[in-house]
This record gives sequence, C-alpha cells and structure tokens, in this order.
Amino acid sequence: MIAVASPGPIIGADLWRQVVTAAFGRCVCSGQCGQSHKKYMGRCPAEDAPGKPLHVVSRQRVNPGIEITLGPADLMALCDGCHGRLLVKRRNELRAELVAEMHKSSGSLF
Repeated sequence: MIAVASPGPIIGADLWRQVVTAAFGRCVCSGQCGQSHKKYMGRCPAEDAPGKPLHVVSRQRVNPGIEITLGPADLMALCDGCHGRLLVKRRNELRAELVAEMHKSSGSLF
C-alpha cells in the first residue's frame, strides 16, 4: 500500500485518499493540462508531499453540482500546476462554447 504524505481535506478525505493512492501518490497528468510533459516521458513527475498535496478533480468537465456525486473512477489526482492549467483550459473551452452558442442564437439580429 502506498503511504499518502498529506492528510487531504477533512470533507471527502476517504475519497481523496482512494484517488491519490490509486495514482500511487503521483500526478496522473499526461497532457490534460495542455503540457506534453515530454521531459518526463509524457507524465507529470510531481508527487504528493507535505505542503504540496495533490488535487482530486473530475476527469471530464462537469457542472460543479455534479462533481460531488462522482466516484473514484471518475476522478484523477493532479499537482497544483497541472490543476491550475486544467482549470484555465476548461474555463476557456466553456467560454468558447458559450460564445459560439450566443452567436448561433443571435445570428439573425445583426
């Protein structure tokens, strides 16, 4: 069994531990954040450590209210850097979808 360095959050600690343990205490990003991680054979080298715990996030972009219902198979462990880049990437994707929808629905106005 892998020893998880940080205690994780109080709420959802068991789920956090399951996901981080399944990831062997290491960031599982293999490009989802937008970086190729070529230097490290395609996978981020960051590990769970005191003061630098891994984030547990959904594998797919979902509505925030749905995230609470996800199980370990639907979640992944990411380091702080990959997590931040993934959030920006997902926000930009959502923004682009909303703008496209807005243009599509208001196309006849202009």
